[in-house]
Amino acid sequence: MSTHTRNHAGFTMIELVIVLTVALPMVFAITRTTTVVNRTVDTNVSAAETVGYLRRASRRIAEFVRPGKLSTVMVPAIKDDVDAARATSIGEWIAPTDLVWRPGIEFKSASGLLSINASLSTLPRRLVHSLESGELPNDLDDDGDGLVDEGTIALRENGVTLSLIRNVEKFSLSLEGRLLRMRLRIARKDGEGRVLRSFLEQTFYMRNN
Repeated sequence: MSTHTRNHAGFTMIELVIVLTVALPMVFAITRTTTVVNRTVDTNVSAAETVGYLRRASRRIAEFVRPGKLSTVMVPAIKDDVDAARATSIGEWIAPTDLVWRPGIEFKSASGLLSINASLSTLPRRLVHSLESGELPNDLDDDGDGLVDEGTIALRENGVTLSLIRNVEKFSLSLEGRLLRMRLRIARKDGEGRVLRSFLEQTFYMRNN
């Protein structure tokens, strides 16, 4: 009579509990680390895209502003202008004063065509920060979407309005002689709803005629 011995491979219940006790925290830690890394990468990508968008926006504004004729510049009046009797109401278009920040500018540009004595000009062009519905120019998030004073930079010419740049929270301009300074802040939301902002201050020289 022969006796056969069988070895049973596998884990006992106690061994399985020990393995799970050791492995599960490691799995959770790896998952958490991966999630954090992915979020960081996504945020960095979104931030880089916001900066890139801001730079493209700045270049687009420069294309319109640089050909502008300094002698034709007008600006929207602010409260200080009304107080100083330079304007009768806020928003009235008036001749500029140096070193005052304003939310828009109007000018004529050289058209590229020549008359007998000088280059011809375009019709007046306006660059203004046009707020979205529900927003007021008060540095507050009036519509509760996380963005402050958001709107678009619009180009207005000959009765036509063209939206140039979106997601704009701040747009202001200041003249000093031919030098036009611009402050521009862009705000965008990433995939998780976090607000990413990018700001620049840039200078342009306008045509001195």
